[in-house]
Amino acid sequence: MYRISEIEGVGEVYEKKFAEVGIFYIEDLLITNYSKLIQKLNIKNYRHLALNLNSFIVQAKFILLTKSGQFAEALYKSGLRGFSELAWMDTKKLKNRIEEAKNSHMIPESINYETAIYWQKKAIELFYTGYYSGYILDENRKGIAGAVILHEKKKVVTDANGQFFLSRIPFGKNKFKIIAENYFSLKINRDISHKSYQTENI
Repeated sequence: MYRISEIEGVGEVYEKKFAEVGIFYIEDLLITNYSKLIQKLNIKNYRHLALNLNSFIVQAKFILLTKSGQFAEALYKSGLRGFSELAWMDTKKLKNRIEEAKNSHMIPESINYETAIYWQKKAIELFYTGYYSGYILDENRKGIAGAVILHEKKKVVTDANGQFFLSRIPFGKNKFKIIAENYFSLKINRDISHKSYQTENI
């Protein structure tokens, strides 16, 4: 998982605001209801907040894709606003945009065609799939660190707070297995919708 501060433009003020509403990672931002988040942040300049929040969300998605805040910023500032735009653009143009970002010292290095193609393939996957996240809790409602969540060939481990996040989950019915050593082991079925991302406490 990636800290919210990885996003360009999230300084101390926004990081504190996000923390106040329980958003510490980019994954938290991606699974939070947009309208409710606007209300919770309670910033008077609505237009300014909406513009910044849209920028943060797009960059958060690109961080999932590139695993880099710098590359995510470069993609956003090049004019890209989502997975679909990136996935279907000409690969040479994508590579050229990254090269321009390198020449302007926004990023330390460019990418090769293989990486550009990989990003585009992954963008297609992310566009046509959803997220599943939440917390694994003990009987006292405290997070269980180190619990394992399995889905097909994917495996993630909960953090110190018991939080987990899985991306690229196909829309529709999915099976998950949760193993919390010394606590419990269970199998669950969840329906991942394209209209909203599934998140819950278990």
